[in-house]
Amino acid sequence: MALVELLSTRAMEEVRGYNENTILNTPVEDLIEELVEKYKPDVPAINAENTYVSEKENKREEQWRDDFGWSRGGSRTVTENLVTFHVSFTGDATLFTLSPRSRSIPGPQASVNGRELLITMVADRNTPETMKAAFNETIMSINQHLATMRNDFRNVAAHFEGPARQYLEQRRATILQNKNTVSALGFPMKRRERAPTTYIVRQRCGERLPKFVLPRPRLSSLSRRWTRRNTRTSSESSTT
Repeated sequence: MALVELLSTRAMEEVRGYNENTILNTPVEDLIEELVEKYKPDVPAINAENTYVSEKENKREEQWRDDFGWSRGGSRTVTENLVTFHVSFTGDATLFTLSPRSRSIPGPQASVNGRELLITMVADRNTPETMKAAFNETIMSINQHLATMRNDFRNVAAHFEGPARQYLEQRRATILQNKNTVSALGFPMKRRERAPTTYIVRQRCGERLPKFVLPRPRLSSLSRRWTRRNTRTSSESSTT
């Protein structure tokens, strides 16, 4: 699918934009994990249990036809009663515009409005039973559509994970080699402007950072003599 190639291209563009500090100070696998999570398609999931409906009249123009369906020229205004089912969903709404590799024809019919799918029917031509049956059929078709898309996107990371890891490892080796070459010259390095003076320590979930314990201060010989003298004076005063 075109989206898979697009996501892979964007992921590699981001990798090539990493500066040397990021590449040297961050484990390669941590960078790969961040890419996979960032560029994983968020396929929508619908929540049909919270569906509600709205109703309105709609006027439209249609060609004037006789009882046999033949056009007699001219047009007329038709008033119809529309019932709309509002179905909430989570995920990336833009993915509704894509078609999976295999799908039904013509496919489910709905429109996207914010975080809702709108399924509209003409009430004048249907009964409550037929509208509810049509709604359930549409929901089933949408779920099948999304399940197929979710399966299509299952291995998106495989398209860029290997190339990204290879690029990072080669880039890190090149940076280290260049630094070793410059260091071997024996001249002091000029500090780069705006070079970071601190670095971020990345910690995995569940990993504990080492604890640092400050050594206990040692008393000088003068302080020890002063402490013993005060202790002796206090003891003599208590005895008296």
